[in-house]
Amino acid sequence: MIKEINTPLVTPVMRWLVRRVLIQGAIQRAFHAVRLRAGDDLARLGAQADPPVILMFSNHCTWWDAYLWDIFNTRMLRVEPIVMAEQRTVRNYGFFRHLGLFSVDRLNPRAAVEAIRHAVKRAITTTRAGVFIFPQGEFRPFEQRPLGFFGGAGRIAADIMAAKGACVLLPLAIRLEFLGNQKPEAWLRCGAPISITPDHPVAADAKGLNALMETALTREIDGLAADLLARDAARYPVLLRGTPDIQEWWDGVRRSAARIFGARSTGG
Repeated sequence: MIKEINTPLVTPVMRWLVRRVLIQGAIQRAFHAVRLRAGDDLARLGAQADPPVILMFSNHCTWWDAYLWDIFNTRMLRVEPIVMAEQRTVRNYGFFRHLGLFSVDRLNPRAAVEAIRHAVKRAITTTRAGVFIFPQGEFRPFEQRPLGFFGGAGRIAADIMAAKGACVLLPLAIRLEFLGNQKPEAWLRCGAPISITPDHPVAADAKGLNALMETALTREIDGLAADLLARDAARYPVLLRGTPDIQEWWDGVRRSAARIFGARSTGG
C-alpha cells in the first residue's frame, strides 16, 4: 500500500523545515548558483490561479535533481507537488513525504501500475497539482541517447487528460557544471509548456505521449548542452545564488584590504 503524510498541523511546518534547512541550505552550500532558462509562458503558467494539472519530467543524472525540482517549483510553478520516487529513497528519508513524495517499485509491474493510478488520482483531486517524474527511472548519463523512457510517463499524461480534459507537459533539462568557480553551477532549461487537450493528435495514446515527451526533453537537453558549450550564461539568470565559496570570500577580503589600506596611504 502507498502511504502518505498530509496532516494539516504537521505538514506545513515540516515542509518549511525540509525546504529551508535541508533543500535550500544544502543547495546554497554546495552550488555557486542555480540558473534557469525559461520563456514567458512558464511565468504565465505559474501565475494562473487554477492551472491545468502540470506533468513535469526531467533527465536524471545526479542525486541533486529532486532538490533542484523543489527550488524550481517554489520559485516558478508554486504547485502542490506529487512526486514519484524510488522505494528506497522514500523508505530511508521518510520526511520527504511531506513534500509529496511516494514510492514506486519500477521493477514490480503491479506496484508500478498502482503508483501510476495513485499519481493520477492525487493529481485530479488536488488543487494546483503538479506531478513530477523521472521517466528514465534511474540515474543515466547526461549524454545518453535515446533517453529510454519507461512507458508509465505517457500513461500518466493520458489518464490525467482523460479525467480532467487537459494536461500540461513541461520538460526540464538539468545539468551540473564547473564553470570557473570552486563550486559547480546547476543549469536548468525549461521547454515551452505542451498543452494536451482532447483534440491533440496523441491525447488518448499513451505510447504516443511517451514518445512526444521523450522527444521534447531530448530537445531541451541538447539545447542545454549547446548553451553550456557556448557559455551562454546571459540566457540563464540566477534562480538561487549560493553562499560564497573560499574563492569569493578571499576575493572579498582582498578588495576590502585594498580599500582600507589604499585609503590610508592616500590620506597621508
